[in-house]
Order: sequence, then C-alpha cells, then structure tokens
Amino acid sequence: MKCLSMEIPGKKKCGENQVGCPCPKNGNPMLNSISKVVDCYIARTRPGNCLLPKEEERHYKTQQTLADAIKAAGMAERGPDCRRHSHQYRIAAADLKTWTTTLLSNETSIDHCKLYNQLHLLFTHLKTPGIGPLTVYDTALRIGYFKKIYPVEVYLHAGTAHGATALGDWRGREKLLINELPTEMGKLKPHEIEDCLCVCKNQLHWLCIKGLL
Repeated sequence: MKCLSMEIPGKKKCGENQVGCPCPKNGNPMLNSISKVVDCYIARTRPGNCLLPKEEERHYKTQQTLADAIKAAGMAERGPDCRRHSHQYRIAAADLKTWTTTLLSNETSIDHCKLYNQLHLLFTHLKTPGIGPLTVYDTALRIGYFKKIYPVEVYLHAGTAHGATALGDWRGREKLLINELPTEMGKLKPHEIEDCLCVCKNQLHWLCIKGLL
C-alpha cells in the first residue's frame, strides 16, 4: 500500500520524517473505515515502507548490555543519534537523569522481569518526580525491546486514551484486551495499537462523528 501521506495536500511526504498522523484534523475521507486507518498506519511504520519508527526498536535491541539499555531508555533516546524522543521533550533533563539513576540502581529487579506487565508495574512503583504514565510506559517498552518482551494488552494514557474513546467508553480503565477492540485492529500488535490509537486519534474521532465505526 502506498503511503497515504503523499496524497494529502499540505502534509509532509515520505522521507520527510513525518511521524504523526498524515490526516488533517477535520478528517480524511480517503480513510473512511478502521481497516483503512490501520492499513495506513502499517504502510507508514513497518520496515520497508515509507517511514521507519522501528529504528527506535532496533536501537534498543542492539544495546550491548542491560545497563546500556537502561541508560538509553531512561534518557528517552529515540535512536542511534541519542536525541530525546518527542514524548519526553518537555521533561527536565535533571528529572530524566534522576529517573535513569533510579532505574540503574534497580537493574537486578529489571533483569528478573520476564513479562512486560512486570516491567511496567516495577517502573510505576519506581516513578520519580517529573515522570508520568507515558514515560513509564515508554521506558518499559524500550527496555522490553532489549529483553524481547512486549505488552500483551493495550495501555491507555495521554493520546492513546483519547483515541480509544472513539471506539468505546473506557472510563476508569488503564488497559484493554485485544478482543475488546474492533477486529480490524488485530492486524497490529498491542504496542502498535497503543501507538495507532494515539497518532490516529483525530481520524478515529472523525469516523465516529460520521457514523463510520
């Protein structure tokens, strides 16, 4: 499938490091179903297609040691360039350093985690000032890349929670099971669904308003 961001006037084209949803805020009639939204997401995010956010995953998988992965994840490195991920732009550098130091002091506990939800629960308890739920999730995901463990549920926070409201009433929920979501989402892994619900939230709400869900 051709990257649909190329078809939308005024939006960045492939190769221009566009990482958000290519659809305008008032909706893209070309993507008039969940299936098309999911296909667009896949076309823009998986290796061999237009955009390569998988670079972040590769960055963590190729760390030499767990300590190296913890240092990179704690400082929110997005890839080999070591620049900070946009999710953590607004966090003070001192807060990220404190977070990283706390994680490193708990390396043994991190090493013992065999499931993603164990990592997430541990990091929730270790949370330091300035670190919110999104950073807890992202840090656990990045270290999970190194440990080869992934979420099996869809965690709701920030933009993801907003996107999910287009599909149902999840008030009070912190995570969802895959089978609670539309079957079209089954093409994606849980951590991809989390990302898709966030970056495609405006298009999903447009579908809801138009009665296309």
